[in-house]
Amino acid sequence: MDSQKLPCIEVLTHGSTTPFADESICPWYSSRRFQIFITTFILAAIIGLIYVFLQPAIYQSDVTLLTVAPTPIDQEIEEINIQHVAIQGNILTGQSLIQSTREILSSLASDDIPDPITLRNMLSVSLVAETNLIKLVAEGENPGFLALLLNTLIDQYQTQRLQQIKTDTAETTNALQQQFELLSEKVDLKRNQIDIFRNQHSILSAGRDENQVSARLNGLTRSLNTAEEAEINTRAKLAAVKKAISRGLPVVPDTDKRSLANLEQRAQELSENLTELDRRYTRQYMSLQPSLRVIPEQLKKLEQKIREQKIDGQNLVLSDAEQDYAAAHQAAIALRNEIEQYKKIATEFTRRFSEHEALVEDLTQLEESYREIQSRLTQIAVTQREKYPQFKVIEPAFQPNTPIRPDYYQNSGIVLALALLLGLLAILLFEFLKNDSRADNPAVARWSRITSNDPSLNIRQDTVDKLEYRNSRAATQMIAQEGVRALTLNELERLLKASSSKGQVVMTALLQGLSVREISELSKVKINTTESNFNVPGSPSRQLPISKKMAELIDNNIDFDITESEAISLINCAAFDAKIIDSSCVSAESIRYSYINFLIRQGIKLVDLEKVIGALPIQVVTEYTQLADKASQKKITEINLVHPLLAS
Repeated sequence: MDSQKLPCIEVLTHGSTTPFADESICPWYSSRRFQIFITTFILAAIIGLIYVFLQPAIYQSDVTLLTVAPTPIDQEIEEINIQHVAIQGNILTGQSLIQSTREILSSLASDDIPDPITLRNMLSVSLVAETNLIKLVAEGENPGFLALLLNTLIDQYQTQRLQQIKTDTAETTNALQQQFELLSEKVDLKRNQIDIFRNQHSILSAGRDENQVSARLNGLTRSLNTAEEAEINTRAKLAAVKKAISRGLPVVPDTDKRSLANLEQRAQELSENLTELDRRYTRQYMSLQPSLRVIPEQLKKLEQKIREQKIDGQNLVLSDAEQDYAAAHQAAIALRNEIEQYKKIATEFTRRFSEHEALVEDLTQLEESYREIQSRLTQIAVTQREKYPQFKVIEPAFQPNTPIRPDYYQNSGIVLALALLLGLLAILLFEFLKNDSRADNPAVARWSRITSNDPSLNIRQDTVDKLEYRNSRAATQMIAQEGVRALTLNELERLLKASSSKGQVVMTALLQGLSVREISELSKVKINTTESNFNVPGSPSRQLPISKKMAELIDNNIDFDITESEAISLINCAAFDAKIIDSSCVSAESIRYSYINFLIRQGIKLVDLEKVIGALPIQVVTEYTQLADKASQKKITEINLVHPLLAS
């Protein structure tokens, strides 16, 4: 075979990779990792299961009590007395009751009875809400002892409750009897004081107007009202008489009105007769006739008599009106003077009567207290609480059949899961220590290039260059920024969901290329959701698209007034609430760096990157050049500037 046709093997090296250590090929069950895992798992499981099954079974028994006397069937249900229920709950777990119960149990049971402190720890009391019921619960390892303990405790509680009721009844009756006697003395003393006060100040009746002073003052007041009314009437009558006289109207007494009317009637008849005679005869002729001559003379006499009677009547009526007015006026003056003089007596009487009313009010209060205590004494004597049960066992205690804890199967499952986790942690620790031991032994990665004299069979040089470039790019992405890493889409989504409304504003702005400083000034920027872009002030000014998430936040009127420190705090709180494992790496820089990676992966040019992100330091731009793929660079119009998390 011609040596020129043989293929040539060329070994290529790259210093940025690390080779795998030589390991012997062996079955999986004989590997070091499996041995560490199975050993750790078995030891942890044995220790945990021993601990679980060594725990004693705990049983529970309970009894329900009504802490008040059962309500009679013909009465309404009593109101809830929370204070009384709480007091009875403390008594049920009190030291004295537990001590007496232990003494009874010692005489009933042959087994050793726990000490009072242990018995107290076995008991617990819970109040049934909105009722007068108490639920007494006992927990322990001996199920038969629990029911005996609770039933014996209730029996002792009943005995002590009856004894306490007797004692309280006797003490209450004694105290009320003393108060009753004291109030009886005070009532008698107050009544005597009121009688003496009445006799001293002429108070004959409990009614103010029924006493002499008030009655006389009322009589004088009524008389004055009558006199003033008469004065007004007489003054008006006098004025009417004077007005009638001034107008020339006839004013005569009522007694003279009839006689005056008769005279005027006779004068009218004579005047009519004279008028008739004047039509028939002359006055000269009538003077010659004796029967006709007397008619004019009689008419003149009647008219003269009428005038005189009117003048006399007028003078008489005026005189009577003046006398009536003078009498009424004088009577009113006299009554006013008498009332004015009597006011001092009435004022003194009013003051004394007010004192009398205060004494009567004191007596009334004493008598009410007296009757109340008397009623309470009667009620105690009639009720006889010591003869009737003041509580009721709603549900007695029974021996439990199954324990309430521990759940051996559940705890065993937890122990096995923890043992499995501990085994995996042991493997991780082993690998960590093993990798540290190999970290100081650098090596060189190699691969082979096979070349042939036939050019068509050779691997193209640009393919090798691409392999080397991608190797370098992957390594660069691991150390792109010290202490900052790109977050996954899942982590970003969890952060956004765990953020508050303001936190969502911060994350949305960071995923749109804004810095923390620009976020603090975002409230000054006018963003119109009807447009597709908004301007970010700065040097240079940038125009960014309005994402669906940002438009939603603006439409919901979320407050965009956020300081830089507040923005950082909101991100830290969201990272904690989202329960991200490596939450220390979550920051505003890591979120912004994630958005930059999103753009770079699409092939954005570094010169266009600053149009979205803003001005960047030289060293940062240098690091991004290691991440960019020159072969896949695109124009900024071909780049999707909206992060996928903000588009939905």
